[in-house]
Amino acid sequence: GYEILSFFGLELPWGRWPWTLHSAAWGLAANAAAVLIISAVTHRDDLTGEAREIRRLFAHVPVPGKASRALRSTAWSVTLGWFFLAAGPGLIFGSTAFVGEEGVWLFAIPSLWVWSMAAWAGGVVLIWFLSYKMEMANPIMVDIPEYTPPRRLAKDNTQQERERLRILIVTGAAGFGLAVLFAFGFGR
Repeated sequence: GYEILSFFGLELPWGRWPWTLHSAAWGLAANAAAVLIISAVTHRDDLTGEAREIRRLFAHVPVPGKASRALRSTAWSVTLGWFFLAAGPGLIFGSTAFVGEEGVWLFAIPSLWVWSMAAWAGGVVLIWFLSYKMEMANPIMVDIPEYTPPRRLAKDNTQQERERLRILIVTGAAGFGLAVLFAFGFGR
């Protein structure tokens, strides 16, 4: 669209990439917004039997204690920040984070390597934090009942079976008729 507008001498007021975001990022944002809106509009309260069974099953799973509730927002913030800096677009900061004056590496190895090692160490600390402080590694101390799906009646397929039988009889009769005509036509 930008090239077509430029051909006609028109310029977009926000430039090629508004807020320096590529069009793919804008497409992802539009898709996420559409999914959330459609999900909210089409949400149904009536659950199927399987959904009720799964909710009953998860009712046995213990909720983390009160200590972790105070840390929940911190856990989300730290986790998202780590993903941004260690595996996402924030990784670009590692290219110049440990470079001194005149482009000298501060640790005698490339700055991105140091950044990656620091992100690895931060990831180990993050896993420890999520596992023990947020109580995500606690074992479940209740017996979970075995899931047995509810019995269902077989679908009534009598009309489809009758239609298939009719097609089979008509095809057999037509084949038999063709065989007889072929035998009489080329016989003797």
